[in-house]
Amino acid sequence: MGHLTLKVTPGSKKPEIKLIDNGAISLHRSNMANEAAIAVRLCERAQENKANIALIKLLSRLSGFKVRLIAGANNRIKTVEFDCERETFLKNITEALEAKKA
Repeated sequence: MGHLTLKVTPGSKKPEIKLIDNGAISLHRSNMANEAAIAVRLCERAQENKANIALIKLLSRLSGFKVRLIAGANNRIKTVEFDCERETFLKNITEALEAKKA
């Protein structure tokens, strides 16, 4: 199982997902500071857990793997877990995003 740190912005005007480098965001947990991260903008608001649900559905659809939120349910910095290696997860998401652009 792999895991990944995300920065999520709920309530955006349009949805967006992109890979970002470590220096682009400030992670509050020192043990996650060395991980790659994904920035995700969601149209759904954080109220009633709607943004978390939308995040899980989006990442599951793009990656092709079941995704679980394991930390940060009430925070913009979140950690998700999935049933594959991290590199495979990121590759699948990158390929899905590139296919959408084409």
